[in-house]
Amino acid sequence: MAAYLRENVHYTFSGFNFNAAFLNLLSEVGSDRIMFSADYPYGSMEKGRAFLSQLPVSATDREKIAHGNAELLLRL
Repeated sequence: MAAYLRENVHYTFSGFNFNAAFLNLLSEVGSDRIMFSADYPYGSMEKGRAFLSQLPVSATDREKIAHGNAELLLRL
């Protein structure tokens, strides 16, 4: 089951802007399956963007999470 979720599901962390939760997700599925999101208008885009900016990941992983993974998934 864990392998299936790692290989077939993409994840967002909208509304879960906590380093511990993000790092757990990152360790379970890797940066290729995580995408930035904000639950606007229910959540703050500014807070979501600030959270993305401070994530303890490489610049390459931040770019994948911010837009690269979505571009690949959606074929943009």
